[in-house]
Amino acid sequence: MSNAILNYIDSFYVFVSDLLTLDELPELSLDDKIETACAYSDGKVLINFDKFPKDNSLFLFMALAHELRHAYQVQCLESDEQDYFSEEQLDLIQNELSNYIPHGNNYKNQFIELDAFGFAEFIINTCFGIKCTYNQTFTQEEIDKIHNKANEFKNIYSDDEVKECMQFAEFEPIKKDFS
Repeated sequence: MSNAILNYIDSFYVFVSDLLTLDELPELSLDDKIETACAYSDGKVLINFDKFPKDNSLFLFMALAHELRHAYQVQCLESDEQDYFSEEQLDLIQNELSNYIPHGNNYKNQFIELDAFGFAEFIINTCFGIKCTYNQTFTQEEIDKIHNKANEFKNIYSDDEVKECMQFAEFEPIKKDFS
């Protein structure tokens, strides 16, 4: 992978972390032993490039935004100063992380996963101007829930806030014009 591509990925990573107001930038680590393309574990975002679809270049960005959202969820559990999640949602996050369902029918219906998928969709829509599509493993009901969650993020993050974080990270979106 060229340095230009790695720099682009890095600036995207910093942008999303800044937008989420992560206290610490999670380490980004290559790991060909994980069973998925991307995972968040023990303060690290792990990537297995062998698991990424070859015909979907935006999948990497969607996966990174998704995993960084998990980092944010964990940060919120550990912070007394967060104001995004309600106490009930924090309890749900804690319960789902303690009893995590890594795959199968209930995986995508977990609150933490819907939140992460919705955030990732919001980022892809906002940065690249592209509507997310999902493979056949997603039901229409799951897709609708993700779309609804993504729309919620439009009310949380203003275009100005997104633009400011992009400028901080020196991230240039490919498709959307923020001028």
